[in-house]
Amino acid sequence: MIAELIRSQNFQAISTDEVGRKGKSDPQQLDYAVNRQSAIVTHNRVDFEELAQQYFHKIKLITELSLPSNVRRMKFPNDCFGF
Repeated sequence: MIAELIRSQNFQAISTDEVGRKGKSDPQQLDYAVNRQSAIVTHNRVDFEELAQQYFHKIKLITELSLPSNVRRMKFPNDCFGF
C-alpha cells in the first residue's frame, strides 16, 4: 500500500511483497536497497538507523584500510590538489 501511494506521486517504489523479499532479514533488505541505490521506507526505523550506522561505519573502515599505510600518513602540499 505504501509503495502504491509513493508511485501515485510519480516516484519509483517497490514493496517487499512485489519483489519476493518479504521475510528477509533487515541486513538483507538494506543490502538489496544499497545495491539498487534505493531508499527504505519502514516502520522499523530504530533498527534500520542502527543497521545503517553499522553499515556505513564498516564501509568507512574498508575504505580506510584499503589505502596503503604510506598514503594514509602522507601529507600533501595544498597546491597538489589545485587549492
